[in-house]
Amino acid sequence: MKTYFPIIFSIFAFLDPIFMTMCSVFGVPNTGGVLKIYLSITAAICMITYFVCTENKKKDLLMMLILAVFLILYYKTSWQYGEINEFYMGQLLRWGAQCFPAVFMGITFAQYPDKKLIDRWIIIIAVLLTPIMANVTTRDAYHASQYIDEMSGLNYQVISYFMAYIFATCFYYVFFSSYKVNSKLFTITIYLLMLYQGFVCTMSGGRGGFVLLCVYGVTLLYLVMKKEKLKKKELALVLAMTSVPFYYLSSKMHIWTAEGFWRVINPLAQQTDREDQWQEVLALWKDSPVFGNGIGSDFYTWGFYSHNFIVDFIVETGIVGTFFMLILYYQMFKRLYRSALQEDAMVFVYIISLFGLVFNMFSGYWVSTYLVWLAFGIFYGIVSRSVKF
Repeated sequence: MKTYFPIIFSIFAFLDPIFMTMCSVFGVPNTGGVLKIYLSITAAICMITYFVCTENKKKDLLMMLILAVFLILYYKTSWQYGEINEFYMGQLLRWGAQCFPAVFMGITFAQYPDKKLIDRWIIIIAVLLTPIMANVTTRDAYHASQYIDEMSGLNYQVISYFMAYIFATCFYYVFFSSYKVNSKLFTITIYLLMLYQGFVCTMSGGRGGFVLLCVYGVTLLYLVMKKEKLKKKELALVLAMTSVPFYYLSSKMHIWTAEGFWRVINPLAQQTDREDQWQEVLALWKDSPVFGNGIGSDFYTWGFYSHNFIVDFIVETGIVGTFFMLILYYQMFKRLYRSALQEDAMVFVYIISLFGLVFNMFSGYWVSTYLVWLAFGIFYGIVSRSVKF
C-alpha cells in the first residue's frame, strides 16, 4: 500500500471537489445515505493507510490524546445546553469521519520519504476537474450572482474556492513540480487553464474564493522569487504576457457584465452581510468572555456558525482558547512556510494550509474544514519526527 500512498494522498487533497463534481455530473444528491457512505469510506481508507504506511506510531499518542480532549470539549457543549442540535451534530459527525482521519493522513505524508511523487497525480486531478467545474459557472454566473446546485452542493462559493485551489495547483506544477510532461503543447495548455481558472473564480460570485485567488497569486509569486525560480525581468515578462490574454478572454466572455463578477466587486466599497453576521455573533462573547460558550455553541446561541474562525474562536473558546489557537496557527504556518522554502513538494502543503485559512476566514467552520486538519497533521508529523528538509 505504501507504493500507492502518493495517489491516495493526492485524491484526498481534492476529495471534496471530486465528490461534489461527481454528484453534479451524475445527478446524485450530496446528502443522507450517499454522504454517509462517502464519509465512511473516506475514514476507513485514511486510517488503514495510516496504520499500514506510518512508522513510529507511539509518537502519535500525544496527538490521539489531543483529539480525544477536543472531542470531549465539543460534545460537552451539548450537555451544557441540554439538547442535541441538528447542525451541531452534523459538524461533529463530519469532523469524526473526515477531519479526524485527515490528521493521520497528514502525519503519514510528513514521514513519507519521497513527497514529490504526488506531483504527477495532483496536476492530473486539477486538469480533469477544471472543465467540469468551469462549465457550471460559465453556464450560470452571467445571470445569477449566487448560483446554487442544491443536489451536489456545488454552489458559487464552493466553485470559487475550488477554482482558486486548482489554479494554485497548476501554478505549483509550472514552477515547483518535479514531474513535467515533455510536451510544449501541455505546458501551453496549463498556462491557458490557469488563465481560465482565474477567470472562472472571479466571475463565479464567490467573494472568499476571489480573496483566496489573490492570496495564492501574491504568496506563490513571492515563493517563486524567494526560491529563485524566475528572475525579476522574467517574472515581469510572464505577467505581461498573461495579462493581455486574460483581459481578452474576460472581454470575449463578458465577465465585466456577469452578475457573479459584480457580486465580488460591489462589497469592496460597502459593508457586507458577513460583517453584520460577525457583529451579531461577537455580541454573544460577553456571556462567557474568559473560557467561551463552548466549542460548537454558535449553533445553540446564534443558530449557525459565523463564517469566520477568529470570531468563532472568541465566542466559543473565549480569551484563553483564542490565545492558544492563534499561537498554534502561527506556529503551524511558520513551520510549513519554512518547509516550503526548503523543499518544493512542501509548497503544495502550504497551498493546502492557505486554503483552510482563507476558507475559514470567510465561509467555513473551523471544526469541519478537513484541509486545515490535514495541514495540522503534517505539521505535527514534521515536529514529532523532527523531519528535516
